[in-house]
Amino acid sequence: MIPFFPTPYPDELWYSVICRYHIRSGNPSVKYSIRELYGANHINVPVELCGALSSLLEAIPAKALTAKDIIMQHTLYPYYTRFFSNNRKKSAYMLALNGNRHAGQHIGIYQSSSMDARRMRYCPQCFDEDIAAYGEPYWHRLHQIPGIAVCPRHGCWLADTEIAIIKRALRNRGYASVTGGRIYAARIAEAVNAFYGGNFESVDSNEIYGVASNSRTVSVRKILQLACFLNLSLSDLLAPPSEDNTLAEIREMYQQGISMYHIAQLYGTDRKTIAHWVKP
Repeated sequence: MIPFFPTPYPDELWYSVICRYHIRSGNPSVKYSIRELYGANHINVPVELCGALSSLLEAIPAKALTAKDIIMQHTLYPYYTRFFSNNRKKSAYMLALNGNRHAGQHIGIYQSSSMDARRMRYCPQCFDEDIAAYGEPYWHRLHQIPGIAVCPRHGCWLADTEIAIIKRALRNRGYASVTGGRIYAARIAEAVNAFYGGNFESVDSNEIYGVASNSRTVSVRKILQLACFLNLSLSDLLAPPSEDNTLAEIREMYQQGISMYHIAQLYGTDRKTIAHWVKP
């Protein structure tokens, strides 16, 4: 029995609930949290579904929460099985309930379209409302339905979880060039793996580069792993990014008479790079 477990918010994706538990648990790695909740280290918890629930329901103190509540109200099972026959719905339900590794494929979730292979979406207005109502944002199930690009409540475009904040944090800590154009992925991977230790799933430089550059699809887990390393909160990660005016600031300083040498020292780069940016 674990001492606490977050109560799911309305239409909260179960994956989001697990993420909130991990943040509050203080566990050094996701592996510890998964073991506490699911009884084993290597449990598949699909973003769209829920993983095996029997051990989890025995472990959490919220006994009012049932497997049916979780599957029907906090996963994408109802969406994917909407037009299934009753028999097929029942078999898909049991696969989801038992955490069968073929459950996603059985109901039509394929790796190429899985949320685990792309960024999760949020509504900026829901984001603000969630903070006002609950003190924190969360991932809404409705926003993750494939093909949904507009929030049904507010009529605004959904946004992908923004990684520009991660790139800015890397740059501020010396892991990327001043403009973020060059990412020192190997050094970052080494630092991230040292930070989490051997009990956490390791990352490599290709994954780091994929997260920071937004050059390819990367697991949501890798994005969160890097965000935690950079001490970014979920609110930081989801908040709409502020405009990056670094180049404009550098050019303005140069026009004010500050030497390229001093500007280079301030931004942790060399005079030649500053000259390339400020010269017409």
